[in-house]
Amino acid sequence: MTQDLSTAVRAAAASSRGGLPRGPGVPGRLGYLVRNRALVSALWLLDHLPWPVRQAPRPAVPPRKLLVAMIGHLGDCVVASAVLERIARALPEAEIGMLVAPSAAAFFRDDFRVARLHLLDHWRLSREGGTRGDRLRRHIATRRAAIREMRAIGYDAAIDLYFYFPSVAPILRAARIPVRIGYASGGFRRHLTHAVPWIAADRHVTEYQAALLPLLGIAPERLAAVPLRPALPALVARSPVVLPLRCAVLHMGAATRSKEWPEERWREVAGALAARGLALVLTGRGAREAGRNARFAAAIPGTIDLTDRLDLAQFRAVLAAAKLVICLDTLAAHLAALDAVPTIVLRPGINNPAHWRPLNDRARVLHTTPPCLPCYEWRGCASMACLREVGTAQVLAAATRLLDASVIA
Repeated sequence: MTQDLSTAVRAAAASSRGGLPRGPGVPGRLGYLVRNRALVSALWLLDHLPWPVRQAPRPAVPPRKLLVAMIGHLGDCVVASAVLERIARALPEAEIGMLVAPSAAAFFRDDFRVARLHLLDHWRLSREGGTRGDRLRRHIATRRAAIREMRAIGYDAAIDLYFYFPSVAPILRAARIPVRIGYASGGFRRHLTHAVPWIAADRHVTEYQAALLPLLGIAPERLAAVPLRPALPALVARSPVVLPLRCAVLHMGAATRSKEWPEERWREVAGALAARGLALVLTGRGAREAGRNARFAAAIPGTIDLTDRLDLAQFRAVLAAAKLVICLDTLAAHLAALDAVPTIVLRPGINNPAHWRPLNDRARVLHTTPPCLPCYEWRGCASMACLREVGTAQVLAAATRLLDASVIA
């Protein structure tokens, strides 16, 4: 039985309510997940211009051709694969296309659930390098190509799983997709036919994303039958080395230094794991991580340093082969979740811990709980007590429990 769309919008909004209080530290001014006041004002003005609003059409039930948009970073795409799996299982006859960043194309290019792939290198999110002018030129070129491709296919509906700024709603509208579903929190809500308010709650990101699916007219029981777990097909990978049977992967890098754990504590953990008979495998990218990993490899005999030597497929394969992964709140945690690898995640208290925990029953997330948690200061603060005060004893205790459990299993 098809659910009434206006009812579904209200239900999706209501289901987003939860226990996290709104306050000055919580992003969401005027309903936008944006901290910059000028940008909030600009988005609000764009969304309240006096232009006519067309009545939202009803989607084809089920949609024959559905576009799923996720232009976030690699970790976002791994997490979104849980909702992609739910969509694919609930709509087995639908042709599913995806709009993703070029960096995420490897994840979905050979995915049997995805019939077509469209690429958007958004200037704000791009990690392809170059100047601002280079990013803008890539953005314009990929935007035009994606709109042209999507128009030619003629999608019945689109659902945007990325609820931060920037929203791809204007691109979906330019592609003439009649039904456009997403959260209003990324801006450009007037370009969505079904805009759902984002409300701060103690819920995982996948639950926010799944709350949009009833708007496609899918029976709730068909959706609930599929658990929200990340699911991506394994990529063909050739490891640059043969890994020992008992190895632990340490992924010590993060996007910014403020989100990293002190090097001396990593050194203590590495030494304790090596003393337990585990071979250490170091992963990471870039000159700074290469220097740190080289110091560790020189200090601990037998350490395997794979810095800058792995593509995405190889990175996942190395993580999957590990008896234990210890990392920060990065792509490594979400990739390890795909294969249920025992994982310890050291995470800052910048976001609500419930939002981005790895969907992995064998993962343990460690952080302290200062009064400012979560602060929503994207670059962190000077002390970063939430992360830096996690002790090596806590990490090693969690490692012992995970390793012992894996032996028993």
